Amino acid sequence: MRLIHTANILLDRSYAGIPLPSTVANTCRARRREVLENIIQRAASWPADAVLIAGNLFEHDRVTPETLTFLRQTLAGAGVPVLIAPGPRDPFAHDSPYARMPWPDNAVVFDAPSWRSVTLDDASLTVHGFAAVSMATPPALPPLAPSADGRRHIALAYGWSAPGDEALPPHPLGGAVGYAALGKTAQARVIPSFPVHAAASPEPTGFEDEGAGAYLEIEWTDDEVIVTPVECGRTSFLRWAIDTATTPAWADLEQALLARTEADAETVLEVVLTGPMPVAWQEGLSEARETLRERVLHLRWLDDTEPAEDWEARAAEDSVAGDFFREINQALADAEGPQAAQLRRARAHGWGAIEGTPLPPRLPVANPPGDEDPSGDDEA
Repeated sequence: MRLIHTANILLDRSYAGIPLPSTVANTCRARRREVLENIIQRAASWPADAVLIAGNLFEHDRVTPETLTFLRQTLAGAGVPVLIAPGPRDPFAHDSPYARMPWPDNAVVFDAPSWRSVTLDDASLTVHGFAAVSMATPPALPPLAPSADGRRHIALAYGWSAPGDEALPPHPLGGAVGYAALGKTAQARVIPSFPVHAAASPEPTGFEDEGAGAYLEIEWTDDEVIVTPVECGRTSFLRWAIDTATTPAWADLEQALLARTEADAETVLEVVLTGPMPVAWQEGLSEARETLRERVLHLRWLDDTEPAEDWEARAAEDSVAGDFFREINQALADAEGPQAAQLRRARAHGWGAIEGTPLPPRLPVANPPGDEDPSGDDEA
């Protein structure tokens, strides 16, 4: 038996929280569609006996009629059963597209927060599905322990709630269940003794997603269940944190920025610079930033550096400037966390005003012409 297991495709996802300019966000959303199309095409050509989608297929609050038309047409093209257990981002609610619209004959959408069983006779397979019905934390799953009947049994759900953080939750599965297809990745990691697997997003959703997106291909023989992650993501999100204190010469910082090859035209890259920054490096830094911008899909550049100065020596000066540095140095001695960061930035801007050397902005540098900066009302 061959199965494809995926989750967290999140069609029409918002990227305003990162944030991304709307043009880049639209590109990322289009890539999410392409990844789904590729998964369905693989299911048809492999061929798979069924496709399992363990929640978060789309964004309930943002999905458009045009996307729903695309989705129904794409699933219909699979040529095999597609079983969907709605998750907290696409719950089976009264106003959900799952409830309001017709779906292809080969698509099965589980519709209740209880186990519902669907039998696929051609594959001697029974899939037990559990649906999220609200955007709240998924409820605890009731026990599922089907009797052995000569068929293969699969549990399909986004996940279940657990007390505290990701401590081992009560195990609700047993009996003849031979594979549990989840969408909540943390819960797959805490149950190593049971065939529980979770499909990470096949297309990375942001900087919290490490590595390329993937779906799972399952080959279930008489003796074992073989699970193979298949990388399929189009976009990667990378964050480089560089402390200039570890780059004593400009050549070292230039190397740290430009010699790395993992950032390419498919990458959303965030560079966060901290530490002392000699004024003489600023011109080269601007050139390196523009080189990176041309190399990647989108660059977010956050400069948290401060001038490479002897602040105690400046505070010892018998001048108004010395009074300023002395007072802010004393405040820094008792500050920590965000307050300390704000004070260091204020000291650096004060230095810039005194020296007539404006500092680069702390926030991401302006986007190229044609890209809008997302605001709270932006559709990114």
